[in-house]
Amino acid sequence: MVETGENEGIVPRSIRQIFEMIKQESSLGRKKYVVYCSYLQVYKEKVYDLLNKSHLKRLVTDGPGLKVKLVKDVFTVENLYTFECRSAEDILALYHFGIKNKVVASHNMNNASSRSHSMLKISLECTDVRQPDNVVLSTLQLVDLAGSERQSLTGNSTSKESIDINKSLLTLR
Repeated sequence: MVETGENEGIVPRSIRQIFEMIKQESSLGRKKYVVYCSYLQVYKEKVYDLLNKSHLKRLVTDGPGLKVKLVKDVFTVENLYTFECRSAEDILALYHFGIKNKVVASHNMNNASSRSHSMLKISLECTDVRQPDNVVLSTLQLVDLAGSERQSLTGNSTSKESIDINKSLLTLR
């Protein structure tokens, strides 16, 4: 469940703040901004696109995840959907869509405990209107780690899933 209003979480608040700052800067007429968003999860040491419905079907069948590559000291995920977003509502819609696609399980402590790590990536391109070749790229990556509740408190009889969740941290790294 995603809270709204005064109980709204840090992710929605961050998204709204980004667009408020863009609005203030853009009103001066000196800079132009383009915002992009992608959302992935790491489950059982595999990377899955939370915004690609066809890719999520592979998750159910334990199919292959997306490939992670190192290019010029930067890790990239091949074929990860990236969307241009013109407003906070655009990103929030993608965020909510992705949350619905995350792997969750219930136990004694939580009805919807995340069983995967996820990362919402927001990229901003800022162009100086007077110098169009002057482009600054900024990236904010918001990471949600899977639940790590104590096995004795959750009532789960197996620790294999807990081990898999911790092993997936290496993939997320």
